[in-house]
Amino acid sequence: MQGIGAYPGTRDFLFKDYARLEYIFNTWRRVCKKFGYDEYIIPLLEFAELYKAKSGDELGSKQLYEFIDKGGREVAIRPEATPSITRAISRFYKQAPKPFRVFSILNFMRYERPQSGRMREFWQLNVDIFGEDNVLSDIQIISIALETILAFGPSQNSFRFYINSRNLMEQVFKALGLDFSHYKPVLQFIDRFGKLDSNEFKNQLVSLRQNLSLSKNTTDFLEKLYSISFEKLSFKEVVSQVPVFAKVDAIFELQQVFVHLSKDSAYAPFVYFNPTIVRGLDYYDGIVFEAFDTSPSNRRALLGGGRYNTLGHLFGIDSMSAVGFGKGNYTLEAFLDNWNLWPKDLEKSGVTIFVPILKGMKYSDYTVLVRSNEFTKALEKQGVAIDSLHVVLGTKEMGVTQALRFAAKRGYDFILFYGTEEATHGTINIKKL
Repeated sequence: MQGIGAYPGTRDFLFKDYARLEYIFNTWRRVCKKFGYDEYIIPLLEFAELYKAKSGDELGSKQLYEFIDKGGREVAIRPEATPSITRAISRFYKQAPKPFRVFSILNFMRYERPQSGRMREFWQLNVDIFGEDNVLSDIQIISIALETILAFGPSQNSFRFYINSRNLMEQVFKALGLDFSHYKPVLQFIDRFGKLDSNEFKNQLVSLRQNLSLSKNTTDFLEKLYSISFEKLSFKEVVSQVPVFAKVDAIFELQQVFVHLSKDSAYAPFVYFNPTIVRGLDYYDGIVFEAFDTSPSNRRALLGGGRYNTLGHLFGIDSMSAVGFGKGNYTLEAFLDNWNLWPKDLEKSGVTIFVPILKGMKYSDYTVLVRSNEFTKALEKQGVAIDSLHVVLGTKEMGVTQALRFAAKRGYDFILFYGTEEATHGTINIKKL
């Protein structure tokens, strides 16, 4: 009988794979805690309605793992964190002091076609601020997002961080005379720009223009956006090339973002104004952003986020300001591979000492030994701190030669010999390998 394999789109993390994942998690967690964010956990299951209401057609229906539970309830495995943490915060949002600065590192599932940088189960960092509706909180979230990339030590040309505003785009649409009911399909079209070659763009624009009766001003605007290489232009240069931007109020909020970020030399080389970044989820309503690896082999976004002040309406809160981002493990792993950013000896954290069971000794002799002051003192003589030590106890009786071969083959740092002679004389024999 053939064995049962892993579910498609999932992955086992063992040994080196887990060490890599743990390194990513530890780095994310260190950055978030450094800037005063509190960690949380949300349930694996939610009512499916939560995601269908605001996560967009793609995620809320096609990609959702949903089923009827034994109580007849329509539930779903979490595909993202934002609706869930908004639900959780909404319970005490009105009464508690604000803002709330929170983050999580959790696994999610989406029914997608597994491919490079995309799996059905994935791990994601989520970082959010609730209760601040000003541009400085947007700037802080963008800064934290940048810090979670910079913490891995990338070079200046390794990634680009694109920023835009959904509010800006909607004000531009209004200025162009676009019917409000057409905002969503036009935004969805813009969101696909990075995946379309010139012929695909032209064909889809013709179809959209016919279906929505788009004006020439609107089609000219879309053609202009598609033609610009935003990573080659400053914020002011983009605005000068697309004059309609200067005619709407939302451009001034976005300008503040770039003024602040350009003052930090660590951030300035990476940030660009890119009006084609609109984010596919329905709940975004303000500043939005995405970061991308510059390597052509890693085309999916490293992270994405933005402001979503209206999501609280689902939970009966008219005004619940929020801004945040999510960052998955698979595109980040590819990024670290592409730029050789993994630390050396990733699987080796601290010092490892092997304690074999020698002839005539009992297992309990060694469990007592490694808790003793004598053991700690013997290590200190070797310059080893106990808090950096991994003790590997043997699981079968070995001779000295066999134990030495065993420890050397596995790359252990030390071996401890404690046999009947050492027990009689009260000594410990530690050998550096």
